[in-house]
Amino acid sequence: MTIKQWIEFILDNKCPILNLEFKSGLANRDNLPTLDKLVPHKGYVWGNVQIISFKANAYKSNMSLKQIKKLYNYMKKNISKTDLHKEK
Repeated sequence: MTIKQWIEFILDNKCPILNLEFKSGLANRDNLPTLDKLVPHKGYVWGNVQIISFKANAYKSNMSLKQIKKLYNYMKKNISKTDLHKEK
């Protein structure tokens, strides 16, 4: 995380990946801010962390970049553009 990203986090109060507003409380689990390691084996060190929503962190932690690309390409190919625009 850079100084700029930290300032944006404080000012925006939104997940930079899913654009969800950060909220507190267990009822808002998907919107909770979480500390995420960009490269897991480097640990929680300055420059290797970001603040993202629980939901984005769950997606990210369960899939490799290669798997995310495969999923994206599959969805892009098989879901009509109209359906994609219905997403919030």
